[in-house]
Amino acid sequence: EHKEVLIKGFPVSEGVAIGIPFFLQPIEQDVPEFPITLKEVDGEIARYRSALYSSRQDLTQLRSHLAEEASEDAATIIDTHIQMLEDPLMTVHMEEKIRQTLQNPESVFQSVITDFEKRFSQKTDTFFQQRLVDVMDLANRVLGHLHPCKGASLDSVPFNSIVFAKELIPSHTASAQSTRVSAFVTQSGGGNSHAALIARSKGIPYVACVDVDVLQNISSKCVIVDGQTG
Repeated sequence: EHKEVLIKGFPVSEGVAIGIPFFLQPIEQDVPEFPITLKEVDGEIARYRSALYSSRQDLTQLRSHLAEEASEDAATIIDTHIQMLEDPLMTVHMEEKIRQTLQNPESVFQSVITDFEKRFSQKTDTFFQQRLVDVMDLANRVLGHLHPCKGASLDSVPFNSIVFAKELIPSHTASAQSTRVSAFVTQSGGGNSHAALIARSKGIPYVACVDVDVLQNISSKCVIVDGQTG
């Protein structure tokens, strides 16, 4: 029996959209861990540098697309991610850790980022929370070049999709094509998040604070999102 289900969330980006539900799966990071020899260190560090370079190319291309869309706020956020690639945490510190531990770059990188996440997650300040989201977003990108992972991609999203996710990271909203993604609905997130700012600059409706797990059990073929009322 067909019936209407009404769920109230928090409006983040204005607009009204009608489309089909698409559930964005979380990233599955199965990072390998293995020792390396002294002879392999330089080669492994070169592989890590290559991952940083590829990440920079991704972000530069993404920034170019955003500039073409006249999404300056979004482009500025991606600029921040590009600058973070030059941070000593990402460059000097990481290479020193690889030499010291004699472990593969993937495992060392994840260890450093996990420590960073633990420290920042204890802070309640909104600035630090957003900074953490940006770092984790960038870390997933770098890890993806070091070791391909599954999930959390909008590359295969059908046209006219309403994207449901536990949480949106800036890369998701920045890479979203408005011809494919009609709206976003998430469980967490707020109006001041970078993902929300990018969605607004692209004119994509966005509603947060919705229990996505409940919706996955509803066999719906049509979703209406009202970004004015949530």
